[in-house]
Amino acid sequence: MKAIINQESREPSIRLEDVVSQELPRDPRKVIDTQEKDGYCPSKHYARVKLTFPIDWSMNPFSDAHWAFQLNAMRPAVPYLFAHAKHPSIQYLTRAVDYFLDWQRFNITDGRPNKYKWYNMAVGQRAARLAYTLSQACKHSHSIGLARIEGLTQLALDHIDELMQPDRVSRGNHGLFQMHGLMALGRVLREYHEGRDAMEFARSTLDRLALLQFSDEGVHLEHSPAYHFFATRVLTTIYRTGWYDNDAHFNRHRDLIQAAAAWLVDPLGSVVAIGDSHCQKKDVPPPDGEPALFGPSPWPNAVVKHWSKTGYSIIRSSPDAPARDSYMLFFTGAHHSSVHKHSDDLHLNWFDRGCHILVDSGAYCYKRDRMRQYVLSTRAHNTIECNGTSSPRSKDYCYGSSLLAPRYHTWGAELSGRVAHPTLGFVHYRRVFFAPGRFLAVVDTVESRQEAEYVQWWHFDPSLSLSRDASGFIVRDSCGSPMVWVHTLSPIESCAIAYGEIHPRLQGWVCTSYKTMMPAYTLGIQEKGRHVRFTTIFCLDQAEMKNAEILVKRVGEAQ
Repeated sequence: MKAIINQESREPSIRLEDVVSQELPRDPRKVIDTQEKDGYCPSKHYARVKLTFPIDWSMNPFSDAHWAFQLNAMRPAVPYLFAHAKHPSIQYLTRAVDYFLDWQRFNITDGRPNKYKWYNMAVGQRAARLAYTLSQACKHSHSIGLARIEGLTQLALDHIDELMQPDRVSRGNHGLFQMHGLMALGRVLREYHEGRDAMEFARSTLDRLALLQFSDEGVHLEHSPAYHFFATRVLTTIYRTGWYDNDAHFNRHRDLIQAAAAWLVDPLGSVVAIGDSHCQKKDVPPPDGEPALFGPSPWPNAVVKHWSKTGYSIIRSSPDAPARDSYMLFFTGAHHSSVHKHSDDLHLNWFDRGCHILVDSGAYCYKRDRMRQYVLSTRAHNTIECNGTSSPRSKDYCYGSSLLAPRYHTWGAELSGRVAHPTLGFVHYRRVFFAPGRFLAVVDTVESRQEAEYVQWWHFDPSLSLSRDASGFIVRDSCGSPMVWVHTLSPIESCAIAYGEIHPRLQGWVCTSYKTMMPAYTLGIQEKGRHVRFTTIFCLDQAEMKNAEILVKRVGEAQ
């Protein structure tokens, strides 16, 4: 232990910015004062909770996975580490050490049950913060005391043992945190053979994990555009430390990854809310895609991106289009793992004339309640539900991408995809006909060996309303003006509108921000049989409806 103390006293192995990704508060002392007076709070979405030593580290007062994860990731100690770095004072470092040793008491010494004790991402973040705390404790060993440093060292060795178990390493973005935490511990304990082994394990494993994060097309593979930005930021921060010499793959794909980001935001600059994504603003360069081979149209300068391996197809207006004339169709058919996967096979989002029209129900939060189960379900997406059951999300049913190559016509484009659901006993083939600024038409064909009940679901932005008219449905904007006319070839009596329903099951809800759900109009079109076809047309001009019907029929019969 003396060797480590000498090593860290001469030149600490870790800077705080190497292991803590949050921005440094202007005055972390104020954060500490609030936390000690009013209670701990990981974000604005939660009420404050008083943490009194000894702490019950298994507590989860909100039954919220994210809250419990943050507690066990040692988030309460972070303000003290910031304060110690910005306003060096042994009292802040001492309190941070108190948190780690109390966690050790509860979880290791006493062996108390705690679901999030070794939860992968929590372990990774806690390990990184522990490494910095141990480094600083060694630097100030006379004030912290040898006994407490010995306790931190043993805790670090326990974490190294946990993080070097291959079957415990997440293949998703959580694995990046695990390996970076392991590397941080290894650097501080490099005088021990366990530390040197940890560094080597972390280097080789992180290289493999970086390869798994993105497709060859440069797109993150966790079914959620928001995580493309998140994983990019995490890897950039990790490699910026200079601890790794194997970032060649990430650097080689950096241009692709950065270029892909532009396609994952809508024309208003918000992240496309697919999977576990929220509509957050992102400042990215304009998309650089293939020009759409459209003929004359109101806005002919469309750009298209089809990622056949990732499972995203996108058609959108050119970056220089005025906001009121902008549009975007985002079509997804992907199942690469269970990570952040929703039952959203062949789902689409539609943005036109500067407004969100058809939307995903969103992420909500990571609380395991009815609403979380709803946003994960098939019926919360613009796709086909079979017998009231959601399509599987587990890794056992991965198919990669289910999207087919786009087709271009003089009037617009056709996107399509095909996915088989063996557990539900049916195959779904979707064709999407999109004439920007004019209409969107969707033809779903489902086939099964046995008769089944199918519902084609459509979810409208919360700012819009939906009502019946003589020939179908009208979507109105927030001012009550007609905006979209909806027509289905299914019998009108098979259609039902839902809005903010709670019983017998949730239906008609859309997430507008983390943990915030708003009632929204949803249209469900039901059919029964072994071979069923749904055709639904959305027109931005009522006069276009007949032309759209004829065109869809003609193109459909020609294939």
